[in-house]
Amino acid sequence: MGTKIIPIAALAQEFCLTNQGKNNILIDAHRILCDFSPAKLAKEPIQLTTAKKGDLVFVHYTGKFDSGEVFDTSADGTPLHFILGEGDIIEGFDKAVTGMAIGEKKTVKIAPEQGYGEYSEDRVISTDRKNFGEDFTPEVDQQLALQMENGERAIATIVDFDDDTVTLDMNHPLAGENLHFELELVDIKDASEMPQSCGSGCSSCSGCGH
Repeated sequence: MGTKIIPIAALAQEFCLTNQGKNNILIDAHRILCDFSPAKLAKEPIQLTTAKKGDLVFVHYTGKFDSGEVFDTSADGTPLHFILGEGDIIEGFDKAVTGMAIGEKKTVKIAPEQGYGEYSEDRVISTDRKNFGEDFTPEVDQQLALQMENGERAIATIVDFDDDTVTLDMNHPLAGENLHFELELVDIKDASEMPQSCGSGCSSCSGCGH
């Protein structure tokens, strides 16, 4: 876990002047801030733990398109958790969280090259409808989780079909999009404390991950 230096001399001076003589508010904080002069605090800044590669981080986020439309959020659920630098999350998201302190909030814009890549027409393919079984009933815009030959999972969207074929868009649903994230770092833990649950990815386990 890294360290961020926060100068608080001006904050301490303002706090002490504003609350001088008020015995009923934040006594402990008053002692901490006002027992030291601004000059001393400038030489002895507070050090906060910050997120670095290998840390298990817990992050609340809201993701929006350029239009402001929200495409995913953890606001009403549990925070996203993942290990920094492990490649379990899109590059731009990982970089944005690195260096944040617990409780810190920020807003970032992630371009396609650090998100889900540019949209490619080459990734729109047609396949035999029989590959999905006799009971399969396709629907346009239906998303399918496919197991690739290399063992990786991919999300495909049905864009067209007929009696013989199904046309799939293998681009990630967020490919080609600028992604705007409002982030809040909730906690930092050792990687050994990874919860035994869905883990990486957004709140739905299909958003911010691969």
